[in-house]
Amino acid sequence: MGLRNMASQLNTNQMAADKEGTAYQFEVVISGYRKMTFKSCEGIESEVDVQTYLDGGRMNAPKTARGPQRVGKITFGKGTVGAEGPNGGKSNIFSWYMKVCDSSQVLKKETIVISLLDGERKKLSEWKLINAWPCRWIGPFLTTDDQDLTIDYVSFAHEGLFMSK
Repeated sequence: MGLRNMASQLNTNQMAADKEGTAYQFEVVISGYRKMTFKSCEGIESEVDVQTYLDGGRMNAPKTARGPQRVGKITFGKGTVGAEGPNGGKSNIFSWYMKVCDSSQVLKKETIVISLLDGERKKLSEWKLINAWPCRWIGPFLTTDDQDLTIDYVSFAHEGLFMSK
């Protein structure tokens, strides 16, 4: 079952689950950082380009060939992304993002493991992103209509996706 289908099924029970404390969450582990949890994750996708070409003997019907693989950016939302770095250091995802923005810095890429957890924190699925780095940061939405004032979104570019479980 794809992530989008799974997410749409989960969304129907999400509001009730949030009230009962049994909501599904995504646990994110990035090399060198503490575990983080998010309520949303989108963009776990991979696609192979389709190349078409004409072959003279096929009555103008195009043939297809496999092109390069493309992967989408992963966006995490409604979570904590200011986790401390290794050994209690002050490094966090936002600091990493700011270094990405500084073209004089070397681009640091890490492995990210995303786990879908049920309400009892049991692992349902797991994805691994290779050579990932933060490419977009959306700060908290500040509103008086909502009690959840610390919503952050962060997107990561990556060079490959593997699924396990």
